[in-house]
Amino acid sequence: MLYVLIIEARIDMKVDKFRADGGSYKLSILQVINKYANKFYIRANMNQSLEEAISQIKEWKKIELDEHTIYRGSIDFSPFQKIAKRNKQEDLVKPYRLVVLKEPRDDG
Repeated sequence: MLYVLIIEARIDMKVDKFRADGGSYKLSILQVINKYANKFYIRANMNQSLEEAISQIKEWKKIELDEHTIYRGSIDFSPFQKIAKRNKQEDLVKPYRLVVLKEPRDDG
């Protein structure tokens, strides 16, 4: 991955936008990406803290895409608080904008 290459080569550069799948949703990787990317997008697998954050989203914007309807909401979210606390690394936790897309289920 790009972040591994940057660290190994000790390249001091920033990329404008970085996109990654759920395999990159880890505290250590997030720190590196945050340092080397102006904006980044990481897909995350559902967990308890994400579920709690999503339940706090009050405004959902309806978006029509072709023949599909989706809803987009966002909230400030500080991931990995429990892991950071357990490892005595609370200073590494910072808030990010969590953007959630959802769509109606086909089964009603």
